[in-house]
Amino acid sequence: MAGALDLITYGFLDRFDEDALAARVGYSTRQLRRLFERHVGATPAFVARSRRAHFARRLFDETDFTMPVIARAAGFGSVRQMTRVVESIFGFSPREL
Repeated sequence: MAGALDLITYGFLDRFDEDALAARVGYSTRQLRRLFERHVGATPAFVARSRRAHFARRLFDETDFTMPVIARAAGFGSVRQMTRVVESIFGFSPREL
């Protein structure tokens, strides 16, 4: 599990899917998801989205970067995608943070 968390932290799920992550750490996708649910309380994909959302929030708080720059820097494909994920994680839009 620690290996999977490290890979997520370094953006593995920005380029690959959960199947590839599971194969990389030697689990089936289903087994990896169960382990994450049991020990982390969330799926690997949710952990990755949360990581990106928290990084985006940090950039909003600490920089004057524009929304498109923050979206790209945080690993989102678009401002729209970032907005949806940030709202789902924090309950507020990026502008309201």
